[in-house]
Amino acid sequence: MNQRQRKYFYVLLKKLGLQEQKGLLVLQYTEGRTDSTAAMSQQEVSRMLDDLGRQAGKLPVTGEQVSVKRMRSKILHLAGESGFAPEGQINWDLFNGFMERRSYLQKPLGKYAYKELPRLVSQFEQMADNFRRTRFNAYLQEELKNLKIGTR
Repeated sequence: MNQRQRKYFYVLLKKLGLQEQKGLLVLQYTEGRTDSTAAMSQQEVSRMLDDLGRQAGKLPVTGEQVSVKRMRSKILHLAGESGFAPEGQINWDLFNGFMERRSYLQKPLGKYAYKELPRLVSQFEQMADNFRRTRFNAYLQEELKNLKIGTR
């Protein structure tokens, strides 16, 4: 992040009342890699400043950008339902490791283009459904065991 971007970042934080959430914002845009703006890639900085600028009313929002944000939010929500948020907050190390090894294009969430995201949403919907079924089956087996009812 260069000096001009840093000044703009702090102006946006102040305008949006997000000074206290600086570290959390940086964590979000680096997918949990860092909470320091100095360690952000140029792509991460640009994406963060663009999003904050739109929220502050300084940049127009396109339909594609809204769709990308919605799909990424849905993916993170489904990831939470699939065991990536054991204590209510996304485990970023686990999530990023999964994305780089098991997501269909094996890259971080922020690197997926608009046209690639629908398939990734489908992957996470299937994972969440499988996770729910597995948890329900485990719950059901435990309840039957507690009631001393045999299965099979």
